[in-house]
Amino acid sequence: GPGAAASVISGGNATQIVNVSSGTVTVSGVTLTGGNGVGGLDNQGGAAEVVAGASLTLSSDIVSGNTATGGNGGGVQDEGTLVVQSSTISGNNGGGHQGAGISVDNPGTPVSAVISDSTISGNTNGQGGGLLLNNNGGATNTAAVTRTAITGNSSTDRGGGVDESGGFASTLTLTDSTVANNGAVGNGGGVESAS
Repeated sequence: GPGAAASVISGGNATQIVNVSSGTVTVSGVTLTGGNGVGGLDNQGGAAEVVAGASLTLSSDIVSGNTATGGNGGGVQDEGTLVVQSSTISGNNGGGHQGAGISVDNPGTPVSAVISDSTISGNTNGQGGGLLLNNNGGATNTAAVTRTAITGNSSTDRGGGVDESGGFASTLTLTDSTVANNGAVGNGGGVESAS
């Protein structure tokens, strides 16, 4: 196909673009922009949301210029299984909530994210500017990040690059990745771990 730069899907700043409520979905080679989470659970997940029990793969995509108007995940809200490969998550707005770029968060059921060979950059206005791994429900949530750059993100609270938080166990793995030039109003300009 023509690639993500030439294949643009816009929410027109009026709706969520991708909502995966069951099964397994792959979105490949497109740009998702202008999503605002409307239509998703609590208006979370500006561009995309995957709910508990479902799976979403983003491959060679650009997720940019989205906002979560009512909840977490300015770019993507993960409540199930998320795979991000060779993609860019940039310039998304958390709307003052959590996970401006990607939010991995669902109380009570296991949630996982596997992110590789990607860039998470320039996401703003959310606790966990680039990536949020949150667990308030008891089930173990996991995020594995490999060969990925998490740069230039900012948080209105803590965890400018990455925020691992919540009152229960979660597992964050960063391998061969760069976390640089991120900023936070509170603790953890790069990475904050409070779980």
